Amino acid sequence: MPRDRYKERDVQIDFIPHINFQNLTTNCLQLIFVTTGLVKGILNQRPVSLKAPVILFLTPNDTWQLTESRQPAAQAFRFQPDFFETVPYSKSQEYQIKTSQVMADLAHFTEAATPLNVFNIQRRLFEKLHQAFFILGSEVFAQSDHLWVCRIKTYLIKILKVLEDLHREHGTSKVDNVLDYIYANYDTKVTLDDLVTAAHLNRVSLNQQFNARVGMTAMAYLAHYRLEVADELLIHTRISLADIAAAVGYDYDTYFIKQFKQQRGISPTAFRQQSRELTPISPQRHSNVI
Repeated sequence: MPRDRYKERDVQIDFIPHINFQNLTTNCLQLIFVTTGLVKGILNQRPVSLKAPVILFLTPNDTWQLTESRQPAAQAFRFQPDFFETVPYSKSQEYQIKTSQVMADLAHFTEAATPLNVFNIQRRLFEKLHQAFFILGSEVFAQSDHLWVCRIKTYLIKILKVLEDLHREHGTSKVDNVLDYIYANYDTKVTLDDLVTAAHLNRVSLNQQFNARVGMTAMAYLAHYRLEVADELLIHTRISLADIAAAVGYDYDTYFIKQFKQQRGISPTAFRQQSRELTPISPQRHSNVI
């Protein structure tokens, strides 16, 4: 658990660069990214095989027993379930988050009856997720500026968003190939030709199949996905609109604001204000958010 040198507080997160699979028990949530090798074990009384690249999501309620290990390399990010529940305003006040999709997704992940522990990672997504984990670890150890925890939240939101969508959407169709491409590249410049190439379809066929699957064209879904991620960054972080725009693939914050208002009916700033409520900080509460 690092000490925030900018705000003199403990932050209830941790990054483990080298995981020991003999003992994964902890009292927090864990994202474990196996980048090479193979691990087998008993997860919640069921045998599992973790062949890299794969992400394992563990909660305090999960049980694990290692049965076989073949030169795995893995790293883990650990955080408390309430990591996303507040955003500080001053030394005596903080914003309580009313609701958000990432909080709903975490609740979904942590339901005892929902087997959402193992996420096999496609090659297209590997570099993106590997980079995100690298930034998580770098910020935990380096604390590059006063918004370092905010930056961690940004990349953690991106990781959780990908995992939730992989669970919900993933398959082997040509539309799934495009969805994987969007998940991996939405924060960069993406053209319709890029999506056509990923699908190995012409534009008409791609949009017909996308409409049948998700009820909108491929480029419309890309814009929809970008704004979904932007929603979470607005709610849970203090980063600027320009930085949020860049984080979800827009070159200019003015265009991002225009698209957001067009789709949400309010400005990003108004959305951010409506999503949280200013309250006094409880003395008993651990200060574990930005």
